[in-house]
Amino acid sequence: MMLPGDEFFREGDSIEVVSIQQEDIAFHQHPYLEMVYVTGGRGLHTLGRLETTVQKGDYFIVNYGTEHKYTMIGGQRFDLINVLFKPELIDKSLQRCPALRT
Repeated sequence: MMLPGDEFFREGDSIEVVSIQQEDIAFHQHPYLEMVYVTGGRGLHTLGRLETTVQKGDYFIVNYGTEHKYTMIGGQRFDLINVLFKPELIDKSLQRCPALRT
């Protein structure tokens, strides 16, 4: 499932910071990069076939167009700060790049 991108960004902006209490969400992907910082609790993050338990203090980046999902563990609270940014914010050449490679 591809989530829409522009609804999270104010017009003309290429970055958005969102603090959320994460709930279960099925596999999805989006047209922006997502930098995640876990501020509370723990949960399961699945990136493709890789499942990782993430907890307070962990951070990671999800590339745009990459399928991932979140699953709560035992009903625990799972709090995140998501920094969403459009690829062109980093470099205009990344606007159509399928992966961040140097």
